[in-house]
Amino acid sequence: MSTAQDLRTVGDAPYFFLSYAHTPKLPDDHGDPDKWIARFYSDLCMNVLQFAGGKSAAVGFMDRDVHPGAQWPSRLAQALACCRIFVPLYSPRYFESDDCGKEWSAFSRRVMNQANVRGEPPVEAIIPALWVPVEPTRLPSVARSIQFSHHLLGERYSEHGLWGIMKVNRYKDDYNLAVLRLARQIVHVAHQTMLDREGPPDYLSLTSAFDDQVGLGSERQPNTAKQAGRRIHIMIAAPNNGHLPENRRASVYYGANAREWNPYHPESRGPLADYAADLTTRLGYRPAVVEFGEQRGAPTAEPVPAAPALFLVDPWVAAIDSGANRLREFAERAGRWICVLMPWNHADGETMEAEPTLRPKITQALSQMLGRTPPEYRQAANSIPTLSAFAEVLPPMARVADNRFLRGARAYPPTGPIIPRPKLSGPEPDSSEGL
Repeated sequence: MSTAQDLRTVGDAPYFFLSYAHTPKLPDDHGDPDKWIARFYSDLCMNVLQFAGGKSAAVGFMDRDVHPGAQWPSRLAQALACCRIFVPLYSPRYFESDDCGKEWSAFSRRVMNQANVRGEPPVEAIIPALWVPVEPTRLPSVARSIQFSHHLLGERYSEHGLWGIMKVNRYKDDYNLAVLRLARQIVHVAHQTMLDREGPPDYLSLTSAFDDQVGLGSERQPNTAKQAGRRIHIMIAAPNNGHLPENRRASVYYGANAREWNPYHPESRGPLADYAADLTTRLGYRPAVVEFGEQRGAPTAEPVPAAPALFLVDPWVAAIDSGANRLREFAERAGRWICVLMPWNHADGETMEAEPTLRPKITQALSQMLGRTPPEYRQAANSIPTLSAFAEVLPPMARVADNRFLRGARAYPPTGPIIPRPKLSGPEPDSSEGL
């Protein structure tokens, strides 16, 4: 097995998926612009194979045939769905690549789905490698959140990256050491995490993990959440076990309060609020979970968040006494930056049986808010059948909410005394004149 193509086909699930930005071809260059990356991949596979052991151990995956704008081949999607470790090859071009950002999103979503199903913290299964050093200030939030010390692979590697030490003969030993230590870390983490497989991701449904803009036509605006750690509210409107509608008997989906609502049970073991908070955190936001109706009985109406918000609504709320009225009153005052996400679990027979009655009620109560959903997400946001579908639609809707808030929310002056605007005047007269 001397080539990357041979190593790629060893075994079943690859130990690692190498995510890298394709190098553009120069006009007069007739060779392979990514030959050095291919050489590194081959060396890494050989080292992983030595540490992994076992005759049927899978090694790695690197796709040489996908170019920017090309359709994802099925083997790439399959590798993302079953690989054990994700290895992003850092370079300035990497974080400008939409395809690389979508690969990162697909793998991260798989990690989050497993954490939600198991009811435990997400595993750390992303191990970055430096192809070309990148200034920390240029890293998106998802990359800054990765806890990995590059200096552990060697000082020369940390200073120059793999490209730099591969190109200089006197750094050959530094290159070999870096690859060996990286391979050992990949195998070690792969054995510790044991990441579950999933169905292949749909490329068209993914958004880039480090995309600073949202492609929503008129909604397309710069998104600053990654730089500023902007707030986002996650509002939960759902019954609790003590106040279920009369014909809602499946209490397994509910808990002591709305925050414990788990509409995708048994696919998901944890509350939907926690899952949404984890997803928005990985998008670079600071989420705050708020239960709709926490101030029930108070003289004031439900407060409208002074921040972008995702409104997670259980259709069964409309079947509760005064539930539809409370939703309608809130929808009439809600800003454009509050986006509705409504799960309809197709595996929940009781909900699907009641849909002909529930849907008209909930649609009428939230008609103003639902009408503001971008057309490309309207069906997904108003009828989300599975947990994976929820994970697909939440990121773009969070960015819609954030962008709308930045554009339309009222700006308030900072607290404290008002400082008058300074006035420009001419030069001070020279006191020495006339002496």
